[in-house]
Amino acid sequence: PLSDSSCHPLLRQTLYQLGDFSSESKLLWRTDITDGDWLPLLEKEVAFALERLSNTTRETNSLHSVGEIASYISQWLPHDSKCSARRASEIAQNFGNDLSPLIEEMKINTVSE
Repeated sequence: PLSDSSCHPLLRQTLYQLGDFSSESKLLWRTDITDGDWLPLLEKEVAFALERLSNTTRETNSLHSVGEIASYISQWLPHDSKCSARRASEIAQNFGNDLSPLIEEMKINTVSE
């Protein structure tokens, strides 16, 4: 249901919930983000979802959600590994480029009527 916009607030709340801090201003919650295989596995799943969405312009809501997840996890990835966040941006740009001629055509047809 990533295409359902009613899921977006829940997704954001889950991603950005900070949890408790210790007295040293360190997160006590989500310390597992950089431990083990969790982050690379999520990056791989996001990359897979982006490739599935790359040619599906009608799935813009899903692209928005997956792009936000990619952006969120990129803060823990090495600089050269932030390819999913970049890929989400490229796909959105391509969607815009594909739709621009259609929008212009609609404008011309609307004005001429």
